[in-house]
Amino acid sequence: MELEKIPRDRVADVVIRQLIDRMLNGTLKAGDRLPAESEMAARVGVGRNSIREAMKVLQTLGFVERRQGDGSYITASYEMPFDWLLFPLLSRIGTSRDLVELRRVLELGVTELVIEKAGEEELRRLEAAIEQFERHGASDPFVVEQVVADDVAIHITLAEITGNAALIALARLVMKLFEPSMRAHLSSVAGYTTATRDHRAFFDAVRARDRDEVRRIIVRSFEHWESYIDLP
Repeated sequence: MELEKIPRDRVADVVIRQLIDRMLNGTLKAGDRLPAESEMAARVGVGRNSIREAMKVLQTLGFVERRQGDGSYITASYEMPFDWLLFPLLSRIGTSRDLVELRRVLELGVTELVIEKAGEEELRRLEAAIEQFERHGASDPFVVEQVVADDVAIHITLAEITGNAALIALARLVMKLFEPSMRAHLSSVAGYTTATRDHRAFFDAVRARDRDEVRRIIVRSFEHWESYIDLP
């Protein structure tokens, strides 16, 4: 696999773009093993830390999986999502923290609009989505994929309540990118328990139109959730 040498001042984002380009043109396929970080660093003429950061972002996006003691692979179930919004967004993501900050800003902004616009019908829809999350989380056996889907549905419902088509499309895209880290979070007892508590507290604050409390809950939930992501 040939990779171009790149300037040091924009290393991680260019490495990400090069790898995604090779996924698109078929050079890299689902299940392919990637070269070792040291080998990739030598090929493009940068340090290993830059390659490691690019790998963290691709892992967060769900395109790369790391196998203990066996290196990094293109995710076996990988399918490049051809949403036209995805590629311009990916090309601007330099670090895992960039991605987290994007979601945080989106959620705070969407919630502001929900507090302004939600009537009783919209609040019932939101509560129903939260109840479904709780119901599937209490089921035996616990099916993490269903719980992740329910969690995504809560966030999409919030975006839909805004009535803003652009925000809805962006929310769908961002939540898709975060599914791998959400899965890691919700797979743990502590993660699921915290998410359940925060969803309920969030709903109560939205219903009360308490902007300060809503913001506090969102910030607190991010602080807990970020512990499941290896941020630089």
